[in-house]
Amino acid sequence: LAAFYNNSDDITFYLVCLRISFLISVAVAIINSIYAPIYSKFYFLNDNKKLKYNYNKSRKELILISFLVLIFVFAFSKQLLLIFNLTADFKNIFMLNLFCFSQFICVSTGTTGLFLNLTDNAKVLRNNTFISLIFSFLIGVVLIKYFSIYGMLVAYCLGIILENFLSLISVNKCLKK
Repeated sequence: LAAFYNNSDDITFYLVCLRISFLISVAVAIINSIYAPIYSKFYFLNDNKKLKYNYNKSRKELILISFLVLIFVFAFSKQLLLIFNLTADFKNIFMLNLFCFSQFICVSTGTTGLFLNLTDNAKVLRNNTFISLIFSFLIGVVLIKYFSIYGMLVAYCLGIILENFLSLISVNKCLKK
């Protein structure tokens, strides 16, 4: 859809956002690799108190890491856009910051996907992901037509935030059991 409706600058802008997302994903993967065996151990032992403690601890670490990336992008968004030969106008800077802020919101919910998979709630995670995919696709199809790549980016941000919050609700239900 992006290639059909937009020019190469718009697609390059989207790629910049995806590269920032990749950096955050690497940090999430590192934290997940540390906490996966811990979650699994305490879930197996039915120790919800330690499970909840470690989930909250990992969540705080993820918030810190993603906050550092967020501050970096906020401080250097103009320079980041210029590195990729993109116009550093208000719209591009605003959208880049909006994208990073939505990534920060998503990461601040914690490692919901990992947690749900390790606690035998993979079906709930799949349902949350499916709901958010349909939601973001429907909004994206409408928004890309009127707002170019920026509409697609907003739809992506809304969809991923929805999935993370649905999964956070599922994690909280699991921890209350």
